[in-house]
Amino acid sequence: MRADSIHGSIGNKWKAQSQVVDFDSFSRLCENSAEKNHCVHMEYSDIYSDFVKEVRGRSTKSVILPLLESIVEVEFRKGDRNMYYKTSFKDTAYVSCDFLMKKSDVKKFPTTMTE
Repeated sequence: MRADSIHGSIGNKWKAQSQVVDFDSFSRLCENSAEKNHCVHMEYSDIYSDFVKEVRGRSTKSVILPLLESIVEVEFRKGDRNMYYKTSFKDTAYVSCDFLMKKSDVKKFPTTMTE
């Protein structure tokens, strides 16, 4: 698995380096541990906060929502309100359900964090 090899290369580099004292030194260590590794530094403005609950309740009779324990694969499509899911690995087609409330706007994002 690719993640294991990346983790291993970072661990080997860490053992060889004398000290990792702050985030910048850790970031450089990860960046230099393998040729294709690239660190992305996130800022406060990259994180959204104050998401409003806009999911339908189970008491809605017009929509049948699957239980999480029955879902084996899920797909969300850009610009589409529906959730597409499979309840078996043998299924070839996705089942569609609109799990959002009618008033929810999928194109509206909450404000970003400032601090």
